[in-house]
Amino acid sequence: MKHKLILLPLIGLLLVGGILLCLWRPGPTIRFVGFHEGKLGRLASFRVVNDTDEAYSYFGGEPSAPAFSYKIDGPSVVDIPHTTWCLTGLHWHTLAPHSVMEIEVSVPQPESPFAVGARFERGTAEELGARGPRLSFMSELILYLRKKILPGSASPDLTWSDTARP
Repeated sequence: MKHKLILLPLIGLLLVGGILLCLWRPGPTIRFVGFHEGKLGRLASFRVVNDTDEAYSYFGGEPSAPAFSYKIDGPSVVDIPHTTWCLTGLHWHTLAPHSVMEIEVSVPQPESPFAVGARFERGTAEELGARGPRLSFMSELILYLRKKILPGSASPDLTWSDTARP
């Protein structure tokens, strides 16, 4: 009987830990690097780092241009999808394990502190292209649970950068 009393909390702890690990889901990170002037105005540079042992893929117009959203700080956080590409020109691109990618984005007007977010899916571009745009059952379940647990967060399925302050 004593063993059952010890075993039940241990099993519960393992289940909770497994669920939290699925919700946390480590993946690529996005870090603000700096500002500079470009041909079309002020640009912000970001570094995307995949420190994991797995490939991650993202939808984008070209390998160094993932589809992203802006999250602009102000009286309330505003999540604005960036829509300069026609949707037919977007393809899956792979960010290899232990790799770094630099991206540049235009600074939203009026200049306010902002972050950029992109959606990364575990797997290579070929794997995701063969599977189609539908998420795996496990990815859908994790996304559903995140939205239920963190209902106030803006686009919980995106990986957000730290804040760029003009």
